Amino acid sequence: MTDWTGGLPIDIDYMFRARPADPEMRESASVWIFEENGKFALPRVGIEAQGAVWDTHRYDMNVAFADGRVLRESAVGRSQSPIGPSGRPDTLGSDGLTFSCIEPFRRWTVSYEGEAWEGTVEEQIRGEFGAYADLGRSKGLEGRARVPVSWEVDLEMVTPAWVQDYREEKLAGMSERERADAGSMGYGWRVEHCFRGSGDLNVGGERQSFNCLGSRIRRQSVRPMGAFRGHAWMEAVFPDGRAFGFITYPPYPARIRKIPTTMPISGLGRSSWPERCAMPRSSAV
Repeated sequence: MTDWTGGLPIDIDYMFRARPADPEMRESASVWIFEENGKFALPRVGIEAQGAVWDTHRYDMNVAFADGRVLRESAVGRSQSPIGPSGRPDTLGSDGLTFSCIEPFRRWTVSYEGEAWEGTVEEQIRGEFGAYADLGRSKGLEGRARVPVSWEVDLEMVTPAWVQDYREEKLAGMSERERADAGSMGYGWRVEHCFRGSGDLNVGGERQSFNCLGSRIRRQSVRPMGAFRGHAWMEAVFPDGRAFGFITYPPYPARIRKIPTTMPISGLGRSSWPERCAMPRSSAV
């Protein structure tokens, strides 16, 4: 029988019921969604909630089309209640962006209703267009169009969770190198799945239904950003059910160095990790 949780407690995929005691604790949900025929993608749609400012959550929403058109929204919005109709803490939401856990580690829905800044990939590359919640980072927004955007997608996980478990009780038995990597990704836990799904996208009144695949990431951790030195990762799901993925960090300039960590995930019950899939050490991120 497949262990979809990666060894974590099943209920850990739900959200915090209330503000965490640690002001640095973060609750995060992110998805990377790709329309199955390459027409468009929703790359990095996510919410970052932090204990110190629990009444408002940072969120980012992106839509990118094959012709180079992009839609972007990045803001700090009013937090939604985590308690859903079921009485469980199954919701993480900010303004019009909502993540809902339907079945832990198996099924989620994500939806957005609001507006977004309109631009192009070429403008982003030239540094002429950037929308950020961070004060002072946005570029080229004056006079730019705002476009109504709404979408909803149902996601079903097709690989078991790949887990980075850096909870407090796990740290004592870690090596110095492992503890350094925990500092990079956050003291707590992080899970990643590949998924398939279906949904509807409405941009400026033009609606289309779609099928998709992509990646879901969930995290509850204290993440000291001063320790974060970057990371790169890649994954894919194939029509026959195979899947692969890896994550790697830049090497430390000092004596602690990180050998890339591979994700031993499998697709629909089939093992997908021959040893040669491990990536060589690299400083590229």
